Amino acid sequence: MADFFQPAEVVTLPHLAAPPPPDAALQARLRSAGAALLLPAHADECGRPAFENILRQSAAVPWLTHRIICMNGLPEQRLPEVRADLAQRLSGSAAQAILLRPEAHELQPLWRAVSAEGRSGGASVEFGKGANIWLATAWLLAQGGGGWVISHDCDLVNPPPDLLWRLCLPLVHPEIGLRWVKASYARVAAGRLYGRMTRLLVLPLLRAVTDVLGPTPATERLSAFRYPLAGEFASRLEDLGQLRIAPGWGLEIAMLGEVSRRLPPDALGQVDLGFHYDHRHRPTEGETAGDGLALPAREVARAILREVLRDAEPRAAEALSALLVTRYAVRAEEWRQRYRRVSLANGLDPADAEELACVRCFSAALTEVAAGHDLGPARDLPPPAEWLAAHPEQAELLRQIRPLTPPT
Repeated sequence: MADFFQPAEVVTLPHLAAPPPPDAALQARLRSAGAALLLPAHADECGRPAFENILRQSAAVPWLTHRIICMNGLPEQRLPEVRADLAQRLSGSAAQAILLRPEAHELQPLWRAVSAEGRSGGASVEFGKGANIWLATAWLLAQGGGGWVISHDCDLVNPPPDLLWRLCLPLVHPEIGLRWVKASYARVAAGRLYGRMTRLLVLPLLRAVTDVLGPTPATERLSAFRYPLAGEFASRLEDLGQLRIAPGWGLEIAMLGEVSRRLPPDALGQVDLGFHYDHRHRPTEGETAGDGLALPAREVARAILREVLRDAEPRAAEALSALLVTRYAVRAEEWRQRYRRVSLANGLDPADAEELACVRCFSAALTEVAAGHDLGPARDLPPPAEWLAAHPEQAELLRQIRPLTPPT
């Protein structure tokens, strides 16, 4: 039997049957108000089968009005080649295509202004997924549009053809009427469970925080989401424009905190997209410090603790510093054993050695984060709508960016 459980904090839409495709009236509504696909990408994605498949599938979606590829890490010398390739791949669709490059020379005044006002902790803006989502949202707002935004990661190997519609449906269906939804799905590949950071860091860490502090608003909110680190979401553009956007690996946790504070529970949803979705998998220990899971684990743990301490009593940080790592060790082993049973019950490899290595990696990362009370500056980017209202010259700068393909 499918899961009918409904947490109090978020509307949960399980996958029980194939949703009906959008009828003519809904497609007209989407095209009239605007429906943008946002693809935050790194230049390394170019040429990979996952990225090419996403572009090919999105070209067949008749109700999209924009396809925005915001790509960091793209060297200047590769820009003409990548632009030409994307323009060819994205032509022939009714949706306007745009390539945004955060490192572009013409955008540096924008980033300097963001940093100068201390909106990112006074440091230079970190280019990555967070900055990509911020820039794409700002570009859409600068065009004066509205409607909806659907974002999904560019390393998703096997998305079904109806993924975009299944994410968008709860927002545009007149009798559902949600304002922000997040995807959830199982991570199974090569005969074993993945989703290691959610299963073995986020979920046991939230329980460990509750052990130390008792229930908190942040732990209640975050625990309600089945897959809090999923990169796929859909939102009304108006609401997305009001969110502070975190850079780095803490983006998904920080965004859940933002939308949970700004929107009522009955406006938030999570959509079960099914199972066996496959992303690119990072090794537990990489060849360099940034290749493995240690850096993402530190940033995710730091984002969770920031959310917890935002609403907590003044002495909460001291209690967490003293007790959290010990409680996490207990909860992580409990969760590892739970998912070992899940694997065995489904005929999957429990991958004991790899799972234990993950717990050791995450425990070391948490020890580093929890060792002191100072979690460092948040470095969040300001709400795009607020920023553009205060800096109209930046909106004009964004409007001057040349699209890959014109609207049809």
